[in-house]
Amino acid sequence: MKFLYNIFLYFLVAANTQAIVKGQVERQPYQIPLPSKVNDQLGLRYASLIMDIYQEQKFDSILLFQQSATNSGTFENLYLPSLPKVIISSHGSFCFKDFYNSEILVIFTLHSGLDWELMERAAYVLNYMRQTRILMLAENIQQEELLIAQLLKVFELYKMTNVFLTLAQFQEDEERTSKYLMLYPYPEYQWRNWLAAQSPYYTEHWRNFGNKSLKTFVEVTSSRAFIFKDSQGNFKFSGYVANMILLFAQLYNASLSMLDPQNPGNKSHYLVVNEMVENQLLDFAMGLTPLYQISPRNTSDAYEVNEVLMMIPLAKQLTMQELYAALLSGQFFASLLMATLVFSMVHSIMEYLQYGLWHRLDLMISNRILPGILGLSFPCRSRPRTSLKMVYMLLGFFGLYITTLFAANNKSLFTRPPLHADIRTFDDLSRSSLKYLTSQQDFNELKEFLEPIRKSVQVIDNRTIVVEHRTKLNTSYAYSITTTSFDILWRKQKFSCYFTFHTPSAMVIHPLMPWCYNLQYNSPYKEALNYLMHRIHAAGLEHIWRSQVFYDQLRSKEIHLSKPPNSRGVEVLGFMHLFGIWMIAIVGFTSSTIVFIIELWMGRHR
Repeated sequence: MKFLYNIFLYFLVAANTQAIVKGQVERQPYQIPLPSKVNDQLGLRYASLIMDIYQEQKFDSILLFQQSATNSGTFENLYLPSLPKVIISSHGSFCFKDFYNSEILVIFTLHSGLDWELMERAAYVLNYMRQTRILMLAENIQQEELLIAQLLKVFELYKMTNVFLTLAQFQEDEERTSKYLMLYPYPEYQWRNWLAAQSPYYTEHWRNFGNKSLKTFVEVTSSRAFIFKDSQGNFKFSGYVANMILLFAQLYNASLSMLDPQNPGNKSHYLVVNEMVENQLLDFAMGLTPLYQISPRNTSDAYEVNEVLMMIPLAKQLTMQELYAALLSGQFFASLLMATLVFSMVHSIMEYLQYGLWHRLDLMISNRILPGILGLSFPCRSRPRTSLKMVYMLLGFFGLYITTLFAANNKSLFTRPPLHADIRTFDDLSRSSLKYLTSQQDFNELKEFLEPIRKSVQVIDNRTIVVEHRTKLNTSYAYSITTTSFDILWRKQKFSCYFTFHTPSAMVIHPLMPWCYNLQYNSPYKEALNYLMHRIHAAGLEHIWRSQVFYDQLRSKEIHLSKPPNSRGVEVLGFMHLFGIWMIAIVGFTSSTIVFIIELWMGRHR
């Protein structure tokens, strides 16, 4: 597995290096001809520059920011290719991405220093696409160094990373000079001179972050980002989400630093981590967030699509008390009582008619009938008549059937105890005594989906306890879980002695939920994350990492393959095993005592 991963990484780095130098090739003849109306030398340079940029990488439209409504100098005759153009002056403002294609070239024209209001308006117009190509055209700037420093601060503030700057100085009847600068945003924002005629105007700076330090933090879900210590006591990361970030830093020459470097093992709920990202405390987190909770423009592409399921313990075996309750049910005793009354009545009537014997108590319960009902031997007349013989035969068959049926059920129930009915729907869960355990944060997020089982929900503040119960497969509760996290627990059950949990198909809390990396507002890392993410999906690395995190958790003893704590082995018979026998004895002795006292009382009053 590691060998295949190294091969993938080699080809990925090679592809990344090839993409970096892709712009350094000989340009072909222009596809857009120069117009004859551009007679001005500087205007000719601008036209040639714009067409070179178009040839390097085509754009679909041009967004032009003018410093004022009145053009100045060669900007009057600024040639733009025959493409759609949007011209914004001092009062225009809208979000360009809401209406148009974002594959554009942005041009700024400056002739009197930096216009802060114009740059602020441009930042708003370029929301969610500030890493697009920007061409700054500045003429006759008196304080060039000040402008260069101010632009550097502006671009860093608004996270603009792809800028080409031209500074031109000219006067009438004098030779015009130009200076070309390229913005390099990593590791720190800086300007570099553009010298080589065959060098690209714009490069994908995100392919090399220059060892820039990026802040990150770990989400609490161990299947996505699992932290453990190796044999030397060093912290290691595993999980398909954490490995994605580690590969991102390795491939694009960045370094990662934890928000709390003294405690790198600290973890938090993804809602807390997302709040850190939105507050600019993190560049991105080792965790995912559901797409429906945040704006998709501030996230990466979907890294995974899964479901939120209800994790239900499988049906358990009946306990000893439940077995005796099933055997000695009210229906069983009612059948015995009804049979005793019927046979006692028939036997008493026949004895009265045939022998003239009459006992009122025998009409309800006869000492000759009850043993026969229970399958025991019973006394009978030495020379009974035919009709009485038939009653005795019928009584014998009835007692034999009752004892055989009771013995068969008793043997089957205690040899192989039956299971409770499986919980397969939300209605089954609401009618059962099983509780759904969740944290307050998860409950607030899934509240509307849990309304059918509101009475079965048990909410606690500490999510760590919920995760611990779920990881240890504690069958006392039901839990909610994503399909990815359940895959780890499914593997644990697969390699253990037997399965203890399942996810019924009718108990899906939230179907088809996309999960993404949450990013800062106008994050410059979105393009790099999306590019790497699609390469990882194409190579199947995500599935390898999912398998790897299970074995890492197993090696670090985060999970165990031993029997669950509630599994029973060989047990010595105790009081609870004979619960039914003791109950019969107690009820029998109590009834006998009550009848004996009644008989004594009746005997004294005769």
